Amino acid sequence: MEIDKDHLHHAYILVGEWEGATDTILQALSISKDNNPDLFIYEVLGIDEARHIKARAQASAFGEKKIFVINAVDVTLPAQNALLKTLEEPAPNTHFFLVVSYVDRLLPTLRSRMQVLTLKPGEGEVSAKKFLDLPKDKRITFASKFALSGESLGPFIDGMLEELRRRHAREELIKRVFTVRRFADDEAASPRLILEHIALVLD
Repeated sequence: MEIDKDHLHHAYILVGEWEGATDTILQALSISKDNNPDLFIYEVLGIDEARHIKARAQASAFGEKKIFVINAVDVTLPAQNALLKTLEEPAPNTHFFLVVSYVDRLLPTLRSRMQVLTLKPGEGEVSAKKFLDLPKDKRITFASKFALSGESLGPFIDGMLEELRRRHAREELIKRVFTVRRFADDEAASPRLILEHIALVLD
């Protein structure tokens, strides 16, 4: 993840895991977490938190800038709409960092006001690149091996979605993969069948 700390955008979407995200962001900005009155960290983002963020964002910073680090992995639609109003009229020297597992979790109107960065490419992302480069029959074989590996399917598909965007894949294809992604966290779902389905829709 590369952030120009001297020319910060007012809002970022950081794709990755919440665990360790705050430390990564603060390190990139050369900001200390200890006794920092301009640093606000939100472990969850619901409608109440979004309203609280709006109120804090309107207040003046004690130092050069205010930083909001927000876990938006399970953000609700009402919370997004409430936060959108804050981002539409950004306060001076106020910067937002929303951590999400995949970009499509957020409303298009919210995404349009933010820059997207990847916190850290994980193993799922690397494996997803390999999967996409395989011919169809090899992808089917990969699906069977993946199901036996015990690897988490959700991050794997998240990596695939990010790679498809980097490759400027058709929006229709991205939507198809995203539709399947919603089932990846269901313990009753079959990783093999999900990946086999993706393997077929990719062509």
